[in-house]
Amino acid sequence: MADVNIYIEGLSDKGFLEAIFEKHFPGRRRPNFIDLEGNYSRLPQKSNRLKEGKPNLIILDSDVNNSKLVANVLKSIADEEEAVGRSLLYQCFFIERNLEDLVRKICPAEEEGLWTCIDQYAVCNSGLSRTDLRPVDNKSKVYIYVNAHNVLDSLKATTFQNPDIWDLDHDALTPLLDFLKTNLP
Repeated sequence: MADVNIYIEGLSDKGFLEAIFEKHFPGRRRPNFIDLEGNYSRLPQKSNRLKEGKPNLIILDSDVNNSKLVANVLKSIADEEEAVGRSLLYQCFFIERNLEDLVRKICPAEEEGLWTCIDQYAVCNSGLSRTDLRPVDNKSKVYIYVNAHNVLDSLKATTFQNPDIWDLDHDALTPLLDFLKTNLP
């Protein structure tokens, strides 16, 4: 059984963190990655694991859209602590802006040309006067980038471990790695 629970927003976050864990923490017991199914407000529903007495790491996007939601998540944890009558073991890490921005930073430098094309496509798409097209947001750009490499598993751990697509030793990962080194048993 895992020694620590790591709560993450969705499946792509899970794949990313699994790859980080396998690369930077070999030989350690694998954490229990808990997917909040794209919605941080599901944390209270999954909070039974918070009460197990194990360390709990909550990794959150810190983009503007989540500021109110993050406050609600932290209030939910405080409410749980009050209900069980003790402090719950948890630490939060806020990814600067969001995971999509972080993974773009950790692409090899030679991929910048591909990113320029993807950005131009996004601008072109937004300039069309069609309402039936989905806007190309940062999450869509990451999927386009991955699909351009003919990857079948999309954003699973094996994809993030591919050094032709991602650099898991990039300096942009230092804050996250420091947080994990400090908080993983």
